[in-house]
Amino acid sequence: MDHWFAQLERYGLEPTNFACWVDTRIQIDRNMSVEEGAVQIAQDLRLAHRLGFKFIRPKFGVIDRTLTPDPIWEGAVERSLDLAQQLDMMILPEIHAPTPIRHPVTEGYVNFIERTGTKNFGLMIDTGIFQDRPLDAWGGGDFEAIKKGAPEMVYGTKVPVDHLDDIIQYVPFIQAKFHRINENLHDHQIPWDRIVPKLKALGYTGYLSSEYEGARDPWVAIEQVRRQHALVRKLEAEYEAANGGLVDA
Repeated sequence: MDHWFAQLERYGLEPTNFACWVDTRIQIDRNMSVEEGAVQIAQDLRLAHRLGFKFIRPKFGVIDRTLTPDPIWEGAVERSLDLAQQLDMMILPEIHAPTPIRHPVTEGYVNFIERTGTKNFGLMIDTGIFQDRPLDAWGGGDFEAIKKGAPEMVYGTKVPVDHLDDIIQYVPFIQAKFHRINENLHDHQIPWDRIVPKLKALGYTGYLSSEYEGARDPWVAIEQVRRQHALVRKLEAEYEAANGGLVDA
């Protein structure tokens, strides 16, 4: 713990999102129970809190290719809300390709928030859902095999950016997924020129956390993340200039 906090201070970093799993098929002969799921979430909440994080992102086991979570998610999360409130933490499942915003999975999470009235559960949006042009590579792996096995991950889910209007009030954290930005700050797959102005117009005040999933060649990721930050800042400045210098987010 001392080393962890010393490293944060050394590099000027702030803990934000603690990624964790509720592995409902950890035993091959049966699914995890609601009670076991709640124990796993509680463990992750306590550890994340000790490390200084504000959010946990539990990945629940899924039951189909559209990433419908195992039904235990609702009971397990509901049993964890009191602890999350005590620790001032938020539980944020991720809306990730190929699941769009207007989908039963997302609607189920929103219905849960509205039913419970909780402030300790929300949505994490992965910007990969807005991918509207195909990948030309996927991390240096077997690209042709991936196209056959998961074509939606190659060609994009193409969620309209305007669908953020439906759920932005529940979103405190965005995984800023991207794959390739060139030297002219043009993203080859993710429409940042629509995403950033939309977030500004909606008054988004949460996090954008870079998540690079392009080529794994040495040093490439460092330059790619720098380019993404430069692109987002450029688009933010353009939005403010076009709107009389007003800062909405």
